[in-house]
Amino acid sequence: MGCLRDRNRTHPNCGYRTEHDANGFWLGRSIAPFDVVVTVTNTGDAQLAATGEQVALKLEEAGFEVLLDDRDERAGVKFKDADLIGIPFRINVGKKAAEGRLELVTRSSATSQDVPIAEIVKRFQELV
Repeated sequence: MGCLRDRNRTHPNCGYRTEHDANGFWLGRSIAPFDVVVTVTNTGDAQLAATGEQVALKLEEAGFEVLLDDRDERAGVKFKDADLIGIPFRINVGKKAAEGRLELVTRSSATSQDVPIAEIVKRFQELV
């Protein structure tokens, strides 16, 4: 990361200055703390929790930095926290998982797509 010097002070060159919206900022993969957050929307559902753990493990095995958000919080709180720390992608493990689908969200364009669970790693690799 570069920096700017102003007399005796050093200011980090923040990569998020121009990449933000009303929900917060997002970072590029090269400087983000994680490539993707896997958000389990209902941790009380054992099947969703297991699916979230499996997806996170598969993504890690593929070489991605993954944050598994399996906290006992409302889904909206988890989504907002991911937005506030700048993670560029989110995979939601929610109601659609019972149908074999996950929601893949791209933070920079505020778009989402439903992806079959079996294809999530491949589709994420294509996206990044």
